[in-house]
Amino acid sequence: MQEISMLNTKKKIRQWTGEVADNQRLQKHADVITQIVSIYEYALKKVYKRYLGEIDDPEEIIKYYKNQDMTMFGRWIGFVRETTFLDEIYQLLNKKNKFIDKNTFIKHINFINKIRIGEVHLDDISDFDSNLTAKELAQEAENTLMKFLKQFNLYDLEHISAQTQYATVKVQKLIGETQFYESLYEVLHDEDITHLDVTYFSSKLPQASSDPIVGEYWNLVNRMIEQKELNLRRIVSIDEHDKKGIKLLWILFNMIPKVYNSLNDNVNISLFKTSASFLDEEIIPHQEVNLLNMIIMYNKKNPDQGHLWVFSGHKNNHQEQEYVHIYGSENIVLYQKIYANLLASSMPLNDDTLKGLLNSRGSDINQSNVEDFIHKILKLQDKLQILDNDVGNILKVYKDIFEDNKKDEDDIW
Repeated sequence: MQEISMLNTKKKIRQWTGEVADNQRLQKHADVITQIVSIYEYALKKVYKRYLGEIDDPEEIIKYYKNQDMTMFGRWIGFVRETTFLDEIYQLLNKKNKFIDKNTFIKHINFINKIRIGEVHLDDISDFDSNLTAKELAQEAENTLMKFLKQFNLYDLEHISAQTQYATVKVQKLIGETQFYESLYEVLHDEDITHLDVTYFSSKLPQASSDPIVGEYWNLVNRMIEQKELNLRRIVSIDEHDKKGIKLLWILFNMIPKVYNSLNDNVNISLFKTSASFLDEEIIPHQEVNLLNMIIMYNKKNPDQGHLWVFSGHKNNHQEQEYVHIYGSENIVLYQKIYANLLASSMPLNDDTLKGLLNSRGSDINQSNVEDFIHKILKLQDKLQILDNDVGNILKVYKDIFEDNKKDEDDIW
């Protein structure tokens, strides 16, 4: 997928640089500068996304990136100036050679950005340390852009047609939530994906994220489910020795009500029970089972061509989570078989199993008392991350599930 993504990036850049050349011929110098700055912004974002996982020590770079509003090009200029981001990627792509043009490059993009935002006018550029005419500056800006694109492997005449088949499996390392969700979103949005297989093997509940790409990804997933464009299978682990059962309650009262209308149609959720307690906990304390998570995306017409993301379910609080993105043919099939085996060892959730889970701890829940029971559960509303707007739907779903088994036994005949 990363190969196709970069090919698509190069195609877009080739198209835009062609428009720059057209405006250059028409002597639309202001338009040339504006387009070039836009290309730089797009290119820097793509370089960051593509190569961050290959940098030896990216923590400081990620920290700077997260603390800035990177929707503004001026912040990208500061990012290049204040971090070793571009230096390290240049060395990665150019056989360890140093990016000796960095200071000149920063000065140049800072100057043309001032022109773009109107801080400097093309007619007055001679007053700002430039001996060039507007035409000459526009041409220099284009030349500098083309040099940058070639230095960072973003402009290559050999990469025009998109590659659609992979002879071997490809692997991409992703660092941090942003890169991970950008990768998920890009595949789901840009490719013809019909099936999404997910595991959620962690005792921890998912934490709310302020990163917009996380919300965009889940909005896309939910929209595709509602429109019957996507089939979602999700295997969720629960620890049999978890006495509080918070994760199970989260599954029952947060996850299930949101997808209940599609449950066992184009959404299937199964529980995978785990435990590492072999002896009395007074002898050996209970240990959580750490399992590897995976997400698989593919099209049902061509299931051996897909994408796989593998990652641990337990983030180190001191480091960014790392993910591996695998794409190609042979290895995808292998992981699909592993997922199928996990699914076969899990309990599918439906009306009967949901009722059984609710009554598994000695409760006697039925149609007459289910509402009272749910109101007791809602005392944990904050811990279970339940929004006020979702309470009505939760009540409706479980009243429906317990509605005299939805058919009176006398009606069987």
